[in-house]
Amino acid sequence: MRKTTLLVLVALVTFSSATFSQTSNTDRASVEAAIRGYHEALKSGDTAQLVKLLAVDVVILEGGSRETRDEYLSHHLQRDIEFAKAVPEIRGELSVKVVGDVAWVSSIATRSGTFRGRSINLATAELAVLSKNGSEWTIRSIHWSSRPLKAAH
Repeated sequence: MRKTTLLVLVALVTFSSATFSQTSNTDRASVEAAIRGYHEALKSGDTAQLVKLLAVDVVILEGGSRETRDEYLSHHLQRDIEFAKAVPEIRGELSVKVVGDVAWVSSIATRSGTFRGRSINLATAELAVLSKNGSEWTIRSIHWSSRPLKAAH
């Protein structure tokens, strides 16, 4: 009887671990898709998709300031779209962490090109916090920082 109980417990632990791992991989892929979707929507100017991906209470942090969703959508978003279209980006690997219904994603990238007549050569960093509502992941907070890259000699 003890042997049977032990085997059942081992089977349950193995099954629940496999299920947890599968759920985590699914969530990780969904989170990654949401962030990639955000950047694709910026590059294509798809404001409807951008609005869908940003939570109603999203907090945008950039350049030492904080914006609400309404503030971002009303003035900052159009400039971000224009910038994303004009200045090519090479994005590094995403680092995705998921804990329950919350995830955070960090990435670094470089951007080089011309924007509004100015030469751009930047290293950028992004940190986004997302939450799951049903099966959808939305961005709750996003923080960007950048620094000039030194010109190659």
